[in-house]
Amino acid sequence: MKWLKTHVPKDDSIFLSDVTSLYTALNVIGPKAKYLLNELSDENFNDFGRMTCQEIDVGFVSHIHAMRLTHTGEDGFMLYIPSEYALCVYDMLMEQGKDYGIINAGYFAQRTLRIERMYPSWGHDIDKKISPLHLNREYHVSFDKNFIGKEALLKQRTNGIHKRLVQFHLEDHNLDSDPWPWSEEPIYRNGEFCGFVTSAAYGFTIGKQVCLGYVHASPSEKITPNYIREATYEIDIATKRFKARPNLYPPSEMGPTVQLSRN
Repeated sequence: MKWLKTHVPKDDSIFLSDVTSLYTALNVIGPKAKYLLNELSDENFNDFGRMTCQEIDVGFVSHIHAMRLTHTGEDGFMLYIPSEYALCVYDMLMEQGKDYGIINAGYFAQRTLRIERMYPSWGHDIDKKISPLHLNREYHVSFDKNFIGKEALLKQRTNGIHKRLVQFHLEDHNLDSDPWPWSEEPIYRNGEFCGFVTSAAYGFTIGKQVCLGYVHASPSEKITPNYIREATYEIDIATKRFKARPNLYPPSEMGPTVQLSRN
C-alpha cells in the first residue's frame, strides 16, 4: 500500500483506498470449479478467460469480483465477496458442491500443489529484488507498454541474468527414512554450492519430493537453459546430499484424469 501511495498521480485521476476488510476471499479450485459455479450463477464461465477478472453474482449475492486464476496450478476462481455475504456464499458452494465431491483445503494443501506446479510464492521464493526474468515469467510482461522499471528490465534482458528459479525433483530420497526438505537447504551444481532451496513439498502427483530454489552463476557467466541442463545437482538435507533433477519450466496443466502416484 505504501508503494502504491508513492506512485499515485498527483492530478487526482486515480483514487486509492484500502478495502481489505470489505471483502472475504474464497477460492473454488479444480477442474469442476466452473461447472459448480455455473449452477449457482447466470454467468457464462466458458467465456471467462484465464487471468481475467469479472464482476459476477452467486445465488442472490451480487458484486462479487471473480478472477480466473489460482495459486495451485489447477483451474479455478478466486472470489472476492462482500464480507457480510461470505458465509452465505460459502454455504451455497458447499451444499451445491456435494455432487462434485467438494472438500475444504487448507494452506499446506495449496502450498504442496503450487510447488509441484512450480508456482513461486511472495515471501518464500520472491521478493522485491526478483524480476520476471529470474522466474522465467517474461511472457507475463507487455514490453510494448510503458511501466515503472521497464528500462531496467530491458537492460537485464540484454545483459543476461545470473540466477534463476529452478524446480528440483529428488531422485534417491526415501520418504520413510530420510529427512524431508523444507527450505534453506543448500543446492550444489557439479559439486559446488550454487544456492538455496526456497520452498519444498511432497508432490502427490509425481510421487517425489519437489524443491524450488535459485541456481546462481558467477558474475562472468550468464544463466541459460543449457547452463542449468548441462550439470548435475544435489540438495543437502540435514548433512545428507540427494541427487536432484532440474526442471526449468512449469509442468503442463494437469487434467482431471491424472492419477496420483501410488509409490
